[in-house]
Amino acid sequence: MSVVDEQLPKATLDAGQYLTMMFGSIIVTTIVNPIFLVPVAVCAVVFYKARDIYLRSSRKVKRLESAARSPVFSLLADVLNDLPTVRALNAQKMLKLKVEEYQDTHTSAWLMYCSMSQSFGLLLDFMVLIFIACVTFGFLIMPKGDVSSAAVGLAISQGMALSGK
Repeated sequence: MSVVDEQLPKATLDAGQYLTMMFGSIIVTTIVNPIFLVPVAVCAVVFYKARDIYLRSSRKVKRLESAARSPVFSLLADVLNDLPTVRALNAQKMLKLKVEEYQDTHTSAWLMYCSMSQSFGLLLDFMVLIFIACVTFGFLIMPKGDVSSAAVGLAISQGMALSGK
């Protein structure tokens, strides 16, 4: 419930802000020169395919991470409930190794999930880089009098705003 109450509103607000900024940047860039709809369309197709692959993979890895988390908590709960028995049998070392084994499995699944998120973000940044390169080189090959330098600067700066940095 705390995730729904605390994190979901913030994530929704952030997503709304990023989507508004993204569409605004694309609209400004394509108003300056409508030919830039071509790289936008190509980036949209690549993004959709990458998003589809990422979502399918991340769901599976998140499910694996959740399954790996369960033995850690259940073993810790069992140990805390049966602490006098563990001490009487002198099984601390064996249980410590078991907890470390479960924790290693969980940590590796969590690291995989974090790595997947980071690589998806890197792919998105790379797509923005390609879009900015297309916009910049598109203006370089255009005839000199077609677009003012202020419009060129506006289009390039709005393209760079897509990266969110």
